[in-house]
Amino acid sequence: MHCKNCFTDLKENYDFCYNCGAKVIRNRLTFKIFFEHISETFFNYDNKLLRTFIELFTKPEDVIGSYINGVRKKYVNPISYFALALSISGIYLLIINKFFPETLDFSIFNFPGQEELQKRNVSFVQEYYSIVMMFYVPIYALMALLTFIGLKKFNYTELLVIFLYIQA
Repeated sequence: MHCKNCFTDLKENYDFCYNCGAKVIRNRLTFKIFFEHISETFFNYDNKLLRTFIELFTKPEDVIGSYINGVRKKYVNPISYFALALSISGIYLLIINKFFPETLDFSIFNFPGQEELQKRNVSFVQEYYSIVMMFYVPIYALMALLTFIGLKKFNYTELLVIFLYIQA
């Protein structure tokens, strides 16, 4: 028997490949197995995404500090987490625009004559939401670096990681 991922020779009783760590799959793919895999991947309590999400709310310093200090398997990496957050917020904006456009009417906050400017600004941010959010991360990291220039606790790359998690 061979590992389907790295083609290493395996004994018949192995459940995992000793070379790459992949699980040995012996059964054909069925709808039940596929559904179990999806539910195990996304809804399992021990899943990295759920753990990252919960611990960013309860103990954000542990998640960010651990990732910066080298813990890479326990949490979702900040770029993937940020991309997922952008995707979810994009879907949210799509639903708001499609079904609840009145919630985006900010005319009660405008001074007379600024309604058109406000509409253009909101339209721009909605259209380029992902780019705007990605643009903020390096700016925030640079501002933090300049603000805490005497402390030197984190370098610029580590600040990027911190602000990717924060922005997500």
